[in-house]
This record gives sequence, C-alpha cells and structure tokens, in this order.
Amino acid sequence: MKKILLLCTAFLVLSFGLAACGQEVKTPTKTPEKTTAKAVTTRKDTRQYFEQSWKQTWKGLETNIKHVTVVQLSNASKTKMKTKDQGVIGVKMHVKNTTDQDMYVFSDQAALVVDGKTNPIFKNDSQNITEKLAKNSEKDILLIFHIPTLTSVTQYKQVILKWAMSTQKDVTKTDGDNSKKEEVTLPLTSTK
Repeated sequence: MKKILLLCTAFLVLSFGLAACGQEVKTPTKTPEKTTAKAVTTRKDTRQYFEQSWKQTWKGLETNIKHVTVVQLSNASKTKMKTKDQGVIGVKMHVKNTTDQDMYVFSDQAALVVDGKTNPIFKNDSQNITEKLAKNSEKDILLIFHIPTLTSVTQYKQVILKWAMSTQKDVTKTDGDNSKKEEVTLPLTSTK
C-alpha cells in the first residue's frame, strides 16, 4: 500500500511541476495526408503496318520481306526502352535456305536509310538476326531501327533496307561470286 501511495504522490508532484513550467503534454494527432490527384494522360504507341511484296531468290536462298512497321513511341515506351528516340521502324522478313549447304544472312549488320540518313540496326530489340541459316531451314527475322526524329507514322513515303548474304561465314572474305549486297527500296503506302 505504501508503494501505491508513493507512486501516486510522485505522479502528482511531476504533474504539478510540468504545469508550473507552462509545458503542456500533447498527444500526437494525425494530420490527414494530402492527396493530389493529377490528371495523368498516357499516350500509347502509335503504329502503322505497311505490307510489302518484295521477294528474291539468290543461289537457293529465298528472301521475302513481309511488312514494315513504323512506331511513334509513347513516353512510357521510351522510358522502358531507355531511349530518347522518337520512334522505331521494324522490318519483318522471311528467309529460306533451299540448298544443301549453310548460307549466311548478315542481318545483324543491316542498315535502314530513312529520309537520307542511315540508321544502324538496333540489335537488342531485333529478333533472329543470327547469321547462319542451316541447309534446308527457314526463319522469320525482325530488324529494328531506332529513328531519332520520327514525328508521325506516315511521314515517310519509303525506306531503303541494306544487308548482305553469302555462302561464306567470314564476311571479310566475300566477293562477287559468293556474296551479294542487297539494297531494297520499300514503299510505305500499302497499309495493313
């Protein structure tokens, strides 16, 4: 009982002491969090497909360019791709080796001429750009080119695709008999 009385006395003395100093004990109050609703407008990528009919057979290697895709990138896509380029152009082609030997399509060194400027292939976004095409095999290839100043998916009337193909693995040893440098003008008129 003495302990309880002593505790009560100590509590009263402490309370009066704090009141005499003019300090007030406040219990923390929660302030409502401010929420600012911003109108977020997210523009999606704008894209346009242009069908192509270009086909060629060289020494048993069949090449068919299927379509060209022009994409104006949204800010979200640019952030995701870690690029400042305004757009990309993709070229989808199908290659088929009808021979009994390996053929080589140097699509990993392709370039796209747009509005007089040469744009190298962007290998990280392209697909199936390995050089070797085994005998009696085929594959689809997607070539991606970043375009710094693309402002509209219909601003270009044509693009020029450049690449090489060969019967030799070493591109430095190719000559007129065993290799071919291709340069194709692709119109951007027939939409899909």
